[in-house]
Amino acid sequence: GTVTGAHAYNHGATATLTATPAEGYTFINWKENGVVGSTSPTYQFVVTGDRSLQANFEADAFVVTVDIIPSNSGTVEGDGAYNYGTQATLAAHSNVRYEFYGWMENDDVVSTDSLFTFGVTENRELFAVFVEIPFAIQFTANPENGGMVSGGGVYEQGDTVTLTATANLDYTFINWTKYGMVVSTEPSFVIVVTEAASFVANFAPNSCEITVMAAPPESGSVTGGGIYYYGETITLKI
Repeated sequence: GTVTGAHAYNHGATATLTATPAEGYTFINWKENGVVGSTSPTYQFVVTGDRSLQANFEADAFVVTVDIIPSNSGTVEGDGAYNYGTQATLAAHSNVRYEFYGWMENDDVVSTDSLFTFGVTENRELFAVFVEIPFAIQFTANPENGGMVSGGGVYEQGDTVTLTATANLDYTFINWTKYGMVVSTEPSFVIVVTEAASFVANFAPNSCEITVMAAPPESGSVTGGGIYYYGETITLKI
């Protein structure tokens, strides 16, 4: 702050001292030799001798508040009371399944860094905004030419997803497995997304019976008949 009125006075004159706080400060009191003489910014007294006075000011305190959106998505450090002109540093930490999006104030994004530093000159109300990380649902066919699968993609927590397996010609759908464990034997499989996951649609080739014979039967023998899977190579011998 600033002070006016300090100069030479005649004995018996009335001195008027005025203390004016700078922006962000508040006048507290006048002191002389550690003793409070007045708490008014304007201090008048009769001069009877030399005097040395001190005008005391203190920085205004402001509050930085932070709300978290959504409420269970993360935590924040650094909110609270600060003196005028000091630096505030806010730190955002995301919970599992969330990532930090940005700091918002009055519907505007003021920073996208998880660490946000600014000079405090007034009360401020900010929002730490987090977004949910989508989960990838992947799928494969085993074997690749056994059939077609659909339903994979990126989903939010709690989404309902239908995985569908369609067998190719001469193949039959067997089951869905997740990390080697059977989770369904139905071609259409409904899941509720709680995590990223990988599913395998398992198919098996259809089998055929190959029957061979000699004609007339007494003329010789033939081998190679039996049960075979689609696409398998067989050898017939006489």
